[in-house]
Amino acid sequence: MEISSLRTFLIANIGVFLLYCFSYWFVDAVISPIQETILPGSVAFVSLVFLPSGVRIVAFILFGWRALLPILLGSLLCNQYFWGVQDTSLLWLLSASSTLVFYFAMKMSQWLGLSVFLEDTLPRLPPFRTIILVTVVASALNGIISSAIFGTYVAYLNGGLVAMEYVLGDLLGTLCFMVVLSALFNFMNKQQIRL
Repeated sequence: MEISSLRTFLIANIGVFLLYCFSYWFVDAVISPIQETILPGSVAFVSLVFLPSGVRIVAFILFGWRALLPILLGSLLCNQYFWGVQDTSLLWLLSASSTLVFYFAMKMSQWLGLSVFLEDTLPRLPPFRTIILVTVVASALNGIISSAIFGTYVAYLNGGLVAMEYVLGDLLGTLCFMVVLSALFNFMNKQQIRL
């Protein structure tokens, strides 16, 4: 690997890790208190704008498999710090599953001929509807897997409102980052910057 490509790889990985951790902090410090004011008692279950899901989706769109490590490390740190998960095996299981379910949902879309990876769709952004569909599928699977890990699987499925809030939070978090990504691409096109 060349020095410049190694530097780019490190910058991208550190950037994704920091953005993931910052988005978790922002949800905890800003979005959750606002949500608790509007919908008392809802914060214990879900965030209605869960920005880390947006970071996951956008990082995988931009970097593909190369985003797995920074997302996994960010997930480990944030699950321990923000959710208080202290059991090591539970922490690894939760972090790995939440990281991999989004990546595998995106790979599945690629295998079905509807790729959302930027390397497959350049010079355009991936189709927006496909990104939304992948986010909904990945979020629903992530909710089921996370609930099963925490032993609340039946409550997740029976509490359809909680399940819908979970998917909605991931979807709105992804939409926030898609707006930023779209604005970045528009800026790059205006400045004639090529990837």
